[in-house]
Amino acid sequence: MAASHPAPAPGPAARESPRVALAALALRAALAHPAVAGADPGPRGIYVTAATGGARVAGARVIAQGPASYELGLSLITAPVPLRELATEIRARVRRSAEAAGSAPRLGAIQVHIADLDDGAGFPTGSRTS
Repeated sequence: MAASHPAPAPGPAARESPRVALAALALRAALAHPAVAGADPGPRGIYVTAATGGARVAGARVIAQGPASYELGLSLITAPVPLRELATEIRARVRRSAEAAGSAPRLGAIQVHIADLDDGAGFPTGSRTS
C-alpha cells in the first residue's frame, strides 16, 4: 500500500497556482470524510499536482479542462464501505468546499479513484495474508 499523504497547507506556491490551490482544497475536503483513510499518488505519481517552487499535492490531479476550468482526479484510500455512494459524497463535499472558497467556477469534472481499502486494523485489505 502506498503511503498516505495529507494535503499541504497552502504556501506561497499554492497561492500562485490555481491548480495547486484547487488540488489542496479538494484533497482536504475528501480527507475530512470519515471513511477516507488517506490519499495515494497513484502509479508513477499520476495523481500528483505540482507547481513551481516544489509545491506538490499527492493524491490529487488537476488538469486543464477548458480555458478557465479544471478536471479534478482524486486517488484515495478508504474504509470498506459502499464505494459508489462514497464517491458521490466526496464529489459533493469537494463542490461545497469549492463554492465556499469561491473556486466553483474553476471546477469541472471530478473523478474519484479508490486506490486501496483500509480495514482499520492497520493493514490494507489488498495486502493481507492468511
